[in-house]
Amino acid sequence: MKGYLAERRLPENLRRLHEAIKEFQPTKRFHYELDYQRELTGFLRARFGSVVVEEQRGRSRPDIVVFEIAIEVKGPTTNHELKTIADKIVRYHQHFQSVVSVLFDVQDEQHFEEWLAGMARQFPHVVIIRK
Repeated sequence: MKGYLAERRLPENLRRLHEAIKEFQPTKRFHYELDYQRELTGFLRARFGSVVVEEQRGRSRPDIVVFEIAIEVKGPTTNHELKTIADKIVRYHQHFQSVVSVLFDVQDEQHFEEWLAGMARQFPHVVIIRK
């Protein structure tokens, strides 16, 4: 499943964002999502300029918004965190052009691989990046 994006043609802004997030290297191992999110936000701001943090639209409030693309950061990523992502994708997609989920420190490899396969089938328009 690691190459599931290789076969997809992404819109230009989503492709640029995807490439930038894949290039992002955190300065240390983070134990808290908010700290990781702050560092990623700074990186994206330096790269793209306009970045909004926790912009609320309706009842949706993604962690980061770039190019009208909602970014949801999860980590350390437990099975519980994985369960919340599908709900957020459904809601965010009503208010944003695309959704990117950035996952760090995945805790259960087998569960993650099964989850990722299901997400790719159910939400082909969503980009999931494991860091």
